[in-house]
Amino acid sequence: MVAKHVILSSKSTERHTLLFGKLHSSGREFEPKAQTPQPGSTDLSFLVEDDIDKVLARLHTAELGVPEGGQVVDRTGARSKAAHQVFTSKSQMEI
Repeated sequence: MVAKHVILSSKSTERHTLLFGKLHSSGREFEPKAQTPQPGSTDLSFLVEDDIDKVLARLHTAELGVPEGGQVVDRTGARSKAAHQVFTSKSQMEI
């Protein structure tokens, strides 16, 4: 499945729907992964155009866990290969 953005409109409202790909396969997880990976789950990723260091500085002020020693890593996401910083939420979901 390819990531895409769909705009749904009606007379009263315009809604934006986001569709993403790369679902996780059971038994074929990759590192880092959620504390309790679930079949069919996915990661939550954001594409940004801002300077990555500024984005990371702001995200580091939030109460998120930072695996991989806090390093920016190259990964292939839903759209392409890009620099990633991995965080985990309080519920240990990978972000």
